[in-house]
Amino acid sequence: MKLSYEIAGNAKCETVAKTSDPRVMPVGTRICALYLDRKPEGFTYRFDDDKPTKVRWVYNATRADKWCQHLIERL
Repeated sequence: MKLSYEIAGNAKCETVAKTSDPRVMPVGTRICALYLDRKPEGFTYRFDDDKPTKVRWVYNATRADKWCQHLIERL
């Protein structure tokens, strides 16, 4: 999947520009998220269509984390 993105303040929007499976994410699909809090270990956010009380959490992985090592090696 190839995405274009826009960042404005705490909001980030991504638009699908190219995809290998348009049934899942068709070209032109736009996804926006509002970042609520950022810390070294991760960040919280919610999508623009989430309820205001919904909070999502993402953990930042370190290079030593073995579960993602195969992804890091591709960088």
